Amino acid sequence: RHIMVDYDKRKAFLYLVPCAMAPFSVLGDILILVSVNRTRKKATNGRTQGLVTYHRLLVGMAAFDILYSTGRTLGPLPMPSSYGETSAARGTVATCDLQGFMIQMGATSFAYATLLMVYYVMVIRYRCKDDWIAKRLEPWMHALIVLFHI
Repeated sequence: RHIMVDYDKRKAFLYLVPCAMAPFSVLGDILILVSVNRTRKKATNGRTQGLVTYHRLLVGMAAFDILYSTGRTLGPLPMPSSYGETSAARGTVATCDLQGFMIQMGATSFAYATLLMVYYVMVIRYRCKDDWIAKRLEPWMHALIVLFHI
């Protein structure tokens, strides 16, 4: 019995820590989006300049991470109360499905982080220009990542 109580406490701790930390991730993502937006609005001649590939990849990563972190923040609340695993479950099957979708689509942010690494390899190692990457690779990058995670 004593071992089971320790196990339940550890299980609850490991489950609830991501719920407590996820709002900080959302805050960081919002700051990334604000920073990219401010960068876009800076222009030397008064006109708004477009975003470069790097910025668009950052926006994709931050947007999908907001989905993931929001799903993690909700913790066990969206689970059906009939689930029985936790007393914090207050949702329905539909809310549980929505949370699962948010977390699954949020995993796309990890793929965007990988694409940022690929982008830097292309720019630094292979000296590819942003225009070439934007025209030749970027559309495929976004399409493959989103379609793969759907």
